[in-house]
Amino acid sequence: MAIYVILVIRTIREIAYFTIMFLGCIFTFANAIYILNRQRLSEIAQAEIEIAPTNNVTESEPAEDEIGPLYDDAVGNGVINAILAEFRIGFAMFENDKYTDVPNLVWIYFLLATLITQVIFLNMIINLMGVTFTDVDENTNRLLLQ
Repeated sequence: MAIYVILVIRTIREIAYFTIMFLGCIFTFANAIYILNRQRLSEIAQAEIEIAPTNNVTESEPAEDEIGPLYDDAVGNGVINAILAEFRIGFAMFENDKYTDVPNLVWIYFLLATLITQVIFLNMIINLMGVTFTDVDENTNRLLLQ
């Protein structure tokens, strides 16, 4: 039982640096999606200003092909919403149906964020946990005598 406690403690200690790198990656991609979303919202607002005098459609019923933001407004703060959207991408809970009529840059961002956060970082954490297990397993006798 003591070996498993040592294994868990060492694993938590060794993934601290990984956590810092992972959060840095999340915040970097969140910054990118925040900037892309702000640009998209300003383009939408500009288009609405140009169309508003000629459009007699009521605002209660949005059009079927209405272009909206890249991510949902969950908490009312654009930066936090961008971070939450990136966490959803990082943990494969994304909804890419909001990526209609977007430039290729958004798709490149989405693919890079998915690849880096899901494939590379999750493989890194699996490797870190495997190395920690191997180290503890090799030193089991020495650790039990301490």
